[in-house]
Amino acid sequence: MGTGKTSAARLAATRLGAIVVRTDAVRKRLGGVPLREWVAADFGMGLYAPEIGRRTYAEAARLADELLRAGWPVVVDGSFSHAAERDALRAVAGHHRLPFAVLWCDAPDEVLVERLRQRAGDRQEISDG
Repeated sequence: MGTGKTSAARLAATRLGAIVVRTDAVRKRLGGVPLREWVAADFGMGLYAPEIGRRTYAEAARLADELLRAGWPVVVDGSFSHAAERDALRAVAGHHRLPFAVLWCDAPDEVLVERLRQRAGDRQEISDG
């Protein structure tokens, strides 16, 4: 949370002329939650339970595949903390014979804390982190 994944995804998408698929948005759509409604949940619970996570990343891969079939470049924005999530997107790119890359985003703890503090007051933000 707060490492700059979404900013990096937006920058990459702008440079590539790509569409961004945000796992934050996919998760909320799957959970029937309005996009900008903040969801308070303990780690691994509710909307952030492992099964919802699996469904979220599977749906993000499906959307990426659909967009690629339509001829659009795609950047998928998410934490992808499990190798299987990354492998699924790698397979989608391979199916389309397209390059695949993973961007690692990190920041010092004090930067993360400040970003999360700022995010908490942003009514336009869809991330619950």
